[in-house]
Amino acid sequence: MYRRTLRAGLILGMIGVVTIISANQLQLIAMDSGASQVLLPIFSAIYQLAGVGCLPFSAALVSASLVMRHVDATRASCPGSNEQQPINGAGS
Repeated sequence: MYRRTLRAGLILGMIGVVTIISANQLQLIAMDSGASQVLLPIFSAIYQLAGVGCLPFSAALVSASLVMRHVDATRASCPGSNEQQPINGAGS
């Protein structure tokens, strides 16, 4: 599961970086093509927010995958880790 989460985080991060880098070029192309002056600022704002919004979610997914990997490795190295352990001495 952590590999899928890591892959999704990396893809989302690459999408965010590409949209941030290409936002200015796409805006210039849209202005040269004679796009509607009403829709251009809306499109530009949505495109830029999408790029900036992808990066925090990418970081969260990558971090979550690292935590899942660590938990899996810890459980594999501890021999009775699949059993339920009582919390704060309850049940003993």
